[in-house]
Amino acid sequence: MKRFLPLLTLFSLACGAHAQTIILKDGKTIPGSRLRRDGATVMTTTTVGNSLGEIGYAVAQIASIQFPEPPQLKDATTLIAAGKLDQALSSIEPVINFYRPFRDIKGSFWGDAAALKLSIFIAQKRESDAATLINEMLGNTEDPDVMASAKASKAVLLAWAGKSKEALAASDQVINSDASDSTTLSLAYIANGEAHFALKEFEDAAMAFLHIPIFFPDQSALMPKALLGSARCFLKLDSKNELENALTTLAQSYSNSPEFAQAKTEFPSINRRLKSTK
Repeated sequence: MKRFLPLLTLFSLACGAHAQTIILKDGKTIPGSRLRRDGATVMTTTTVGNSLGEIGYAVAQIASIQFPEPPQLKDATTLIAAGKLDQALSSIEPVINFYRPFRDIKGSFWGDAAALKLSIFIAQKRESDAATLINEMLGNTEDPDVMASAKASKAVLLAWAGKSKEALAASDQVINSDASDSTTLSLAYIANGEAHFALKEFEDAAMAFLHIPIFFPDQSALMPKALLGSARCFLKLDSKNELENALTTLAQSYSNSPEFAQAKTEFPSINRRLKSTK
């Protein structure tokens, strides 16, 4: 049955047809049904005489399309918060595929789904997959929230590539923008912390990493990276209590994360304590 779930999801998305509405730039509103993209035209099913047929509208004529919000977005968000990243990917993939033909049209949920998928790639450190998706997002939408998510993730990749000053500039741009999404800002602070750490600016790095547990405690997928990053800073700053607190939280709450495994390698002096809290 599991192999049919993506098909069933796509079917349910398509069958939300009655709630789809095309809004043209001249203000005309067209009830949509079973929308599909055909090149530069959006086709909708309608009654023609005594039978069903299709009529097309040029994308250039369309101001937006009102789609029903896919429940998979909330499902994936819940799974991400629970640390079930692979399940979240499976949940969100059919949404991305369904809305991809409409990704350049206002009202599509492709950008929302892509931003969730991107946050998972960053959490799993799938750099190549993240880079590909970032380019797709930046090249196919003008939604400021989607673009902010892509830019924050790109800043993380820059930091991981050792391009610290570029990462700082890119992350600062997101942090100082109107971005309000907690995942986007968390990604920006992760990039900021990584870049400051590489530049041996350990206090600034610690402050960046600490934004996640203090201001964005819902970011379970990115929390291990923030905790390990802050622990590295506290070691450099000789802040023993803060170091122990960060590592204990990592051990108690995120013992299945790659960051916990890495922490046991990097901090051998307290390796026994970490194992006892697992």
